Amino acid sequence: MAQAKKKLGKSEVSLISRLSDEDLNTVLSLSPQEFSGDSEAVSLVFQRDREIDRWLAQSKDYEEFFSRVDGLIEASIVEAEARSKKPRN
Repeated sequence: MAQAKKKLGKSEVSLISRLSDEDLNTVLSLSPQEFSGDSEAVSLVFQRDREIDRWLAQSKDYEEFFSRVDGLIEASIVEAEARSKKPRN
């Protein structure tokens, strides 16, 4: 059975916009949508950004932490699509 997509919160969207293009591409290459998905490796990329790290650290438990990581991954996909549509100067 396919999992329903989580509604992205303001936190995920605003935090992901902080990632560099390189980190965003790394997240996408490691995401569960790819055949080699690795949420733990993705979380390490997210934790490079101080604000994202703080937000993840506020998780009450392991389950909430990885739920937040999953939300950030979904927001990364949306952000990557938005950046790809933006004209480069």
